[in-house]
Amino acid sequence: MNNKVVRRIIGGVVLALVVGLVVWFLWPSRLAKARELRNELTGPNARNMDPQERRQKWELFRREQAQLSPAERKELWADVRQKRLEEMKRYFAMSFAEKTAYLDERINRMEQMRKQREAAQKAQGAPGGTGAASVSGAAPPGPPGGPRSQEERERLRKERLDDSTPEERAMRDQYFKDLQARRAQRGLPALGRPR
Repeated sequence: MNNKVVRRIIGGVVLALVVGLVVWFLWPSRLAKARELRNELTGPNARNMDPQERRQKWELFRREQAQLSPAERKELWADVRQKRLEEMKRYFAMSFAEKTAYLDERINRMEQMRKQREAAQKAQGAPGGTGAASVSGAAPPGPPGGPRSQEERERLRKERLDDSTPEERAMRDQYFKDLQARRAQRGLPALGRPR
């Protein structure tokens, strides 16, 4: 082989490596794509999204999230968990009157969302609507691939436990008890246990 051929081969290999590295660093990772979808679906413009488009994006997000490793899923939700923790700490630092006002605001928001959801289901179930779930009385679709197995639910429960401290769990439990008590004081039905 002459020097010209060797240089071309080395040049081609170097070029392939450079292109590979550029693609590696610039191509969005699955985690980045999942985070972008999550932010889009939970951001301020999510309510303005077409319901069909929102359902499709949630399904895409679920598929993307299912392909992440447990460590990547933990990283995906780390900022949300941190915000919730800060919110819980802020709640427990409030006076009794402030806690009551805070709970009332949360309950009002929950009730407003419940009424909107019921109105949407009623509209879908009305003649000419497209809401098969409302007409049949069936529950809305669950996770992709159908209902989760007992083993899958247990694995996810353990992941959630591993992602929190006993103090965080105690704060969430007490907050939920406070919320239930305030709902009862206002004559509203109890909520199911949070996931």
